[in-house]
Amino acid sequence: MELFEKAAELERLNLPFAIVTITGFSGVVPRKSGRMLVTDSGECFGSVGGGNAESTAVRTALLAIEDGMNRNISVESDLGVVDMVVDVASRRRRALIVGYGHVGRAIADTLFSCGFSISICETESVIEERAKCIYTSSTMAGALKKATIDSSTAVVVTTRLDPELYPILEKTDAFYIGFLASRSRAVNAKRSFSVPMGLDIGAETPNEIAVSVAAEILAFEKRRSLECISERSRGTVIVRGTGDLATAVIIRLRNAGYSVLGLDLERPTQIRRNVSFAEAMYEKESTVGGVTARRIERASERFQVWDEGMIPVLADETLSCLDEVRP
Repeated sequence: MELFEKAAELERLNLPFAIVTITGFSGVVPRKSGRMLVTDSGECFGSVGGGNAESTAVRTALLAIEDGMNRNISVESDLGVVDMVVDVASRRRRALIVGYGHVGRAIADTLFSCGFSISICETESVIEERAKCIYTSSTMAGALKKATIDSSTAVVVTTRLDPELYPILEKTDAFYIGFLASRSRAVNAKRSFSVPMGLDIGAETPNEIAVSVAAEILAFEKRRSLECISERSRGTVIVRGTGDLATAVIIRLRNAGYSVLGLDLERPTQIRRNVSFAEAMYEKESTVGGVTARRIERASERFQVWDEGMIPVLADETLSCLDEVRP
């Protein structure tokens, strides 16, 4: 029961963990069934048999939590093999709110609903049941020095712009650092901060500001552009032909930010096959210069291929997709 109680507690705070479950075995093994919960700090609840099997499971679980990917593992011993599956129940996403006033609380609410665990820096006592950690000190810089900040952390500063915060934040690995203050007050910052933070949606109330900031943080986390999806779809270019010269054009357009759709014959007759996306018409995929093209059967499939960072190519000799794609 301890394992499931711990899982419920971690889920309540949006904290990352993984569940390791024995799925099979052969020969003689310490345990034929069992589950173990592993937190991102390596703390364990439950057991899968101890010894090498358990230590391997913990190491694998920590790697799985780090990249958010489930894993299957088999651990061999002198007498048998035990098979386990590692299920990541929650990936590591942290938000550090520096200043917990009306705006800070609204941003915390929005980010928490998106799956971020919440930590707080303040100069006075704060009561927040959802917070993983609350760091306090007589100064905001003092509180910030106590905080744990890694590459999965977004830092949101909602207080007045304190120059003492710069050198602390500039040394961190935070994937996002934003200030609510105006840009003119951040001229001495050496690192590129989001000042003022958030997307320009005309936000005025704390809840509107929270939506604006959360959207920008999600875009940073997922490495996506900050343009509207509808505007992105308008940046579509069709290149007729996917031979070597057309492939060079497609790569340049793609690197310039356009969504490119390549059209060709069902059986193109390219000569330089190793530098031609036309090869994808035969082999389903083709990679040139680090860019991969994937064959699609319908124009509607182009969005998924673009979202995966690849170039869709379609057999369409008569340009019948023009009305649908509207490049």
